[in-house]
Order: sequence, then C-alpha cells, then structure tokens
Amino acid sequence: MGGSPATKRNILNAAAKIFISHGYRNAKTKEIAKEAKISEALLFKYFRTKHELYVEFVKEEIRQRLPESEHYFNLETNATDILFQFVNDVLSNNDKTPKFIQFFVEMVTLQNSYFIMNDINMSTDILDHLLIPIIQKGQQAGEIKEGDARVKAEIYWRFIIGSVLSNANFPEKNDPVIFHELHRLLFVKE
Repeated sequence: MGGSPATKRNILNAAAKIFISHGYRNAKTKEIAKEAKISEALLFKYFRTKHELYVEFVKEEIRQRLPESEHYFNLETNATDILFQFVNDVLSNNDKTPKFIQFFVEMVTLQNSYFIMNDINMSTDILDHLLIPIIQKGQQAGEIKEGDARVKAEIYWRFIIGSVLSNANFPEKNDPVIFHELHRLLFVKE
C-alpha cells in the first residue's frame, strides 16, 4: 500500500486507542479516522479493511513489546523449562507476566474470535525471536527432541492460542494435563 510512514504510524496510533477502548467488534473505521485526523477514505488507502488494520495493529504492538522476551534467554535453566515458563506466563496472565504477553492475551480474549487470531497467532516475531531459538538451543544441548524447530514452534504456539481462547470461554475446564502431554510429545527426550 504506499503512502507516508508517518501517516501509517498515525493511523496505527489512533487504531490502538480505539481498539483497546472499544474492542474489535465495536471499533468503527470512521472513529479511527477521526482520531487520526484524516478522512476514512485515506485510512482505506493504507488498510483495505478494518480486519487488516487490526491485524497490523496487534502485530506492531507485539513487535514493540518483544524485547521484553529477552528475560527468557537469561533464565538459568534448560530449554524445556523455559518453554514451560513461557506457556505458564501466557496462561496465568498475572501481574508478573511480561507486558508483551499480557497484551497478547488481552487482545485474544477481548476479540475472542478465531478468524482474527488465525492471522495473528502465527506472528513470525514471536516464533522467530522467541520460540524457535529456545527450541534450537534445547536441541543443540540435547534437551529437546530433534525435528524441525519451526514446525514444533508453530504447533506449540497454536496450542497456546487455543488454550487462551478456551480459558476465556470455559475457565472451569482448564486442564493442564493436556498441555503437559503436548509438551512431552514435542520436546521431552525419552
């Protein structure tokens, strides 16, 4: 879509305000354009649909918050424990959870919509900068089963997103046994 990077940033900043305060379903592109002080027609020159704008907004927020994930690489433990800590942080989502995870969980829960999260859940930033390197580190150390690290990361990430959506809809049915079994199948050497 061409255009000025400053205008695109302005639209994303306005979208952040509106999406966070109204949620995806209640956000109107007219309101986002008004907040950005541009016409709705100009907004659509940058983003063809509200869905496209929302996906870009969430991906950008995750990119900006991703440096917080560095602490996982500084943990003095093995790779499977780091992955376990990451998923516990995502699923517990409390005040000790890193902000980028809190944001992601809030967006998944707030939108509660698979069609939106399907575009976001394979965020290459989280896969490429967090999960894949941890899995590769574990494979090099002989702690994690051999295999394609990207495939393992994608399966793991899809499971995490599914768990977040499940917890939002059916909190009484949260079953950590399923997660532990997937974790064992993907990572633990027998």
